[in-house]
Amino acid sequence: MKHLNKILWAVVMLLTASCLDRFPEDQISEESFFKSPKDFELFTNSFYGALPTYNTNDLMSDLVRAGGPNAVSNGTNIAVESDGTWNNSYAQIRKCNYLLNKAEGFADQESIKQAVGTTKFFRALAYFNLMKKFGGVPIVKAVLDIDSEELKAPRNSRQEVLDLVIADLNEAIKALPKAKDVGDANHGKITEEGAQAFLARVALFEGTWRKFRGENGKDLLTTAQQMSKKVMESDQFSLFKSPALGDRSYQYLFSLDNEKSNPAGITKSANKEFVLVAKYDKDTRSAPRSNMDITHSPTRKLADMFLCADGLPIDKSPMFKGKKTLTSEFENRDLRMSCDFQIPHKQYWNNWPSWSRDWAIPDEELGDPNTSRGWLFWHEISWNTRTSTGYGGYKHYVEGKNNYPFGGDYGTLRLAEVYLIYAEATFELNGNISDADLDMSINKLRERADMPRLTNGFVNANGLDMQEEIRRERAVELCFEGFRYDDLRRWYTAHVELSKPILGVKFTGTEYETYEFSKGYKGALDPDGFVLVETDASRQFNKDKNYLFPLPLKQLQLNSNLEQNPGW
Repeated sequence: MKHLNKILWAVVMLLTASCLDRFPEDQISEESFFKSPKDFELFTNSFYGALPTYNTNDLMSDLVRAGGPNAVSNGTNIAVESDGTWNNSYAQIRKCNYLLNKAEGFADQESIKQAVGTTKFFRALAYFNLMKKFGGVPIVKAVLDIDSEELKAPRNSRQEVLDLVIADLNEAIKALPKAKDVGDANHGKITEEGAQAFLARVALFEGTWRKFRGENGKDLLTTAQQMSKKVMESDQFSLFKSPALGDRSYQYLFSLDNEKSNPAGITKSANKEFVLVAKYDKDTRSAPRSNMDITHSPTRKLADMFLCADGLPIDKSPMFKGKKTLTSEFENRDLRMSCDFQIPHKQYWNNWPSWSRDWAIPDEELGDPNTSRGWLFWHEISWNTRTSTGYGGYKHYVEGKNNYPFGGDYGTLRLAEVYLIYAEATFELNGNISDADLDMSINKLRERADMPRLTNGFVNANGLDMQEEIRRERAVELCFEGFRYDDLRRWYTAHVELSKPILGVKFTGTEYETYEFSKGYKGALDPDGFVLVETDASRQFNKDKNYLFPLPLKQLQLNSNLEQNPGW
């Protein structure tokens, strides 16, 4: 894949400089390119930078907060002149349309089938991103110039955009190779299973969007169920669970790079969980440096969603130790909590450039953090730069990274998500789900987390709600990966959940009142003594407006036939 990365980024550097204007005629002459199947393949490599990767999208939700309020989360965002999703998506669509136009006149269609399939996938991705954010948008399938009439076209309907997305993905599925036929040198290329998994994501999003707005989403939910099952049954992917890493496999899944990235010396090539993957290489395409402790503070809502080790919520489990001390609420919990949260009193190595973690040294022998700030990170709760809620995020954090360049891949779509799609689609289709279906989906995730199986008997015996438990599993497994805001929107619960206050740790009556780094806290508390980060009065999500984003104002000025979304 290193060879592919070098090709990909050479093409990107060559082509994208003017992609927003006259891509790609200004850079490549028609006389010298698109003369061979290799040219088409090379061109598609420039699309891969559009794959979703490390992101801060969960800051728009109720589960994670940065140092200050998020305007999308609290409903105070405004219409802007220019929008990155709009600009980047239409730039991608133009590139895709350009290749498809050239493909129509190529003599040997079979030899460019994979390139065309890859292009259809990325065009579908671009239109899906637009539809999720704005609803219906103008559909462009031709290569336009500044005089094209289509530049003044009105918005197509949401249904028309969805139809194009699904059609492109179905064509991609037929044209792309199976994962088993893609060699190591091309690992990361879009495969048949990758397109199936993405179609399952699209269908679940829109199927539930419609269902919870009183529309018929059954056909889409059926597609989500069928496509996810195809990926599950392909036997080409498996959850990452290393015997050498034991119950820390989930933790290191998100920071795998070379043998120095984990105590077992496992490289990222051992990971078979990513169905769609954004590839990184520390020499040719370095992954973003992660400071999850500062940029992502988990909220009380997320902390309370993690089950106790007996499979029960904290308000039902006798195993819950309460919040009296800094660490008590982390005891006897789903192990994913300690993989996603920084635990008070636990030492973490910082990712400073001149140091590398020596995994041979046990945590308890790392030394005094107060005398080694440059290379050792000690997470203590403070109320200024470190966390706004009292909780520290840990997912994607890379301890003791040797240098800023980091080559850990990002799981754009993991097998774990495929399992979650299957379980949710099955339940929403039927209003129930069998234990057998749970065992082939969600319970595989629980097994990795050393958690009890989710069964209908367990739900009924403990007064639980199956839909809530399926959604809980999704939130816990995928937190910090950017899904939560879209989940709340498609379930039509954003106006409820995002109108609630944002809370942090329990302060009153706990160790935080006397703890050195927090005893001087003078911030707001709610009536129950929890840190009050944002009041409900400051959160203004409007169900008649905020489920869609506003079209960028510049586009409305350029095209008078575009109509703004309601409320904006």
